[in-house]
Amino acid sequence: MAEEVQSYFAGAGGMDWSNDASVVDFLVWGTRVISGSARSFDDAAAHDFVIREMGRASNYASRGNHALISADRWRERLGEFRVPTLVIQGSDDPVLPYGHGGALAREIPGATLLAREGMGHELHPADWDTIVRAILRHTA
Repeated sequence: MAEEVQSYFAGAGGMDWSNDASVVDFLVWGTRVISGSARSFDDAAAHDFVIREMGRASNYASRGNHALISADRWRERLGEFRVPTLVIQGSDDPVLPYGHGGALAREIPGATLLAREGMGHELHPADWDTIVRAILRHTA
């Protein structure tokens, strides 16, 4: 992971999750950090999105899934997948650097890789149409 991404994740433990304004600022920072540098970042749109997302969550501090990644060994089990899998990877992803998506797709039998030039870890609006079409084809 990029150093700034590591700093962001490390900061989560020291957050006062009861202070909504601080949480919004922290999450907007995180969205900016994982977006990569190859696409424009709309700070106001990210701010509005975070506020809407927090409004629908009952416990925002528990929403993270990143701690689960290291829970059990899983990589050697990817060959057991028997479900259609679409892997979406951005070339400017600071969380999982480019190449991870291709490796994942090679490990999962029959997986399809959709690589997006310039996309970070966050799905940028410029990529939505392509991604939505790929998901619709994949799930048809």
